[in-house]
Amino acid sequence: MWVRRLFAALRRGNYKPMLATFADDAVFRFPGDSSWSGVYRGREEIERWLRRFADVRMRFEVLEVAVGGPPWNMSIFTRFTDSWTAPDGTIVYENEGVLFDRARWMKIVYHEASEDTRRTVPLDDALAAQGDELAIAAVARRSQ
Repeated sequence: MWVRRLFAALRRGNYKPMLATFADDAVFRFPGDSSWSGVYRGREEIERWLRRFADVRMRFEVLEVAVGGPPWNMSIFTRFTDSWTAPDGTIVYENEGVLFDRARWMKIVYHEASEDTRRTVPLDDALAAQGDELAIAAVARRSQ
């Protein structure tokens, strides 16, 4: 299925096929207060988020996909697990959740992640220790 292929490419570090599915004026929402959180508007902001996700080499596994609605107002639900392993082999982050996408004519216009955002705390800590600027800022905000 095409959703699995998109996430497989992203897992290999290639974010461009995923980016191509977004409309120019898409809205991408990731809740919480981690370094990943925010509302990203437009392909340029979404590209930065996807590039970082690809660079970090998050392990993302699609468990199930449900699609409904006409092509001009389609809903896509993707149930997933994701995890990140430190260079020393320690599993730092594991989570599961659901992605909701609204698409018009096969272009995503709205994307929202739903997962336990508290689980991103050790991930931000580990990425901050590696020098990731967004994670460093998130850790600093958390400690204030």
